[in-house]
Parts: sequence; C-alpha cells; structure tokens
Amino acid sequence: MITGRRVAGFQRGGAAAVRGVFRDWLDVMAVEIDRNMQGPGQYAFENAVTEGRFLDDYCNWTRIPEFKRILSERPVAELGARVMEW
Repeated sequence: MITGRRVAGFQRGGAAAVRGVFRDWLDVMAVEIDRNMQGPGQYAFENAVTEGRFLDDYCNWTRIPEFKRILSERPVAELGARVMEW
C-alpha cells in the first residue's frame, strides 16, 4: 500500500492517499461520528458556518471505544510510520 511514490508525495505535500484502509469500518465510523456530534467531548468547539455544522473535537478515541478499535485493529500506525519513513 505504501509505495515510494506515496512517500515522495507525502514528503512534497504533507499528505498521502491510501485508499481502502477503512472500507470495512465505514458503517461503524458513521454511527460513532454521529454519536460524537450528538455528545461532543470536553475539547469540542462549535465553529460558525453558513451551512451545516462544523464541530472541532479531538481525543475522542479515549472515550469512544470504536474509535480506539479503528486505530488499534487497522494498520494505521504502521501505515503512518511507513509513509513518514520512521
């Protein structure tokens, strides 16, 4: 999944698209994002927007078990380390 081209793209632009990593988790993530929106964490901040809603919130993996599962059961850390060449 992590090719030399992706690493070079990350080094150039600070981002790398790795498609399909969360494919099996999309339904779980949608439910938990909705849960997060309904009950924001202690670090949440509602940003003013002209349409829709923009909630700035972080560290939710510590209080929403499914977020922690996504991070621990998918190769997220390994993929990040490889793209950053750590």
